[in-house]
Amino acid sequence: MTDRELRQWAERIVELYAGRAKMTLLEQGELERDLAARFKAALQAGKPVAEWVEPANAGLDAWERSHPQRGTRIAGFSETGRQVFEKRRS
Repeated sequence: MTDRELRQWAERIVELYAGRAKMTLLEQGELERDLAARFKAALQAGKPVAEWVEPANAGLDAWERSHPQRGTRIAGFSETGRQVFEKRRS
């Protein structure tokens, strides 16, 4: 998987997250880069896309510890459909 593909997965998550939390474009880019790096590490550890829920949510948790936003969490991935499924927080 290329770096661009990793970034596209991160972009999908940030799009969902930013739909629930107000973020600047710079913040979105920062979060995308962080998530893409987490996905690259997961891929290098042998984890398929379907198992990226933990690194995705860990990245969102880390983001919220240093930023005032509060957004969605990830419930799952579909690699064949290139989809990200969200888990709404109550």
